[in-house]
Amino acid sequence: MIQLTSIANVGVHRTCTPLLEKYEGTPYPIFLDPAETGNVYSGMVAYRTGGDTVAIFDGNTAVSGTTSPKPFGLFSLDRNANIDDVTQVGVNSFAVWLGGENAFFTITAPAFDATQSYSVSTTGARVFLYAGTGTAKGQLTSAAPNSYATPVAELVDVNGPTQITIRLIPVGSL
Repeated sequence: MIQLTSIANVGVHRTCTPLLEKYEGTPYPIFLDPAETGNVYSGMVAYRTGGDTVAIFDGNTAVSGTTSPKPFGLFSLDRNANIDDVTQVGVNSFAVWLGGENAFFTITAPAFDATQSYSVSTTGARVFLYAGTGTAKGQLTSAAPNSYATPVAELVDVNGPTQITIRLIPVGSL
C-alpha cells in the first residue's frame, strides 16, 4: 500500500517495478537505519549497516580490500516527499529486493541517474550499472565512481529518457 504524504500526490508512483517477481525477485524484510536521513526511492541501492538495518549505498565507499561495504539489494519501499512508507507507520520496517541474475526490474528516475547516458550494447557486451555518489548517492548510474566499484545491475533496455530495465547481479558473482 502506498502511503501518500498529501492528497496532491495521488498521481505519484513507485520508481521500481519488479518483473517476474513471483519467481525471481524476493522482498527481504529489514529495517531502515534510523541514522539514514536521505530521500529513499524504490529501486535505489541499499547496503547493510548492521545485522538488520540498511541505508542508501554511496558507491564511493568501495575501496580496496574485503572490508568495504557492498551493495545488498534495491529498496522496495519509499521514504521521500511524495511517498512515505516509514514515518506515517511509526516504525522503520522496510524491505529490499534481492534476487539472482533472473531478477528483472523497471526503474524510473529519480531511482537512477537520468543525467548519465545509457545505451544497450549491440555487440553482446554487458553494460554494468553502479551505485552513484554525491548528489546521485544510491541511484543506479552507468559511471563507476571508482576503480573498486561493485556492479549492482546490468542494463537490459532503455525504455525512454526516464526509464530503464535492469537485471540484478548477485553480490560476489563477478
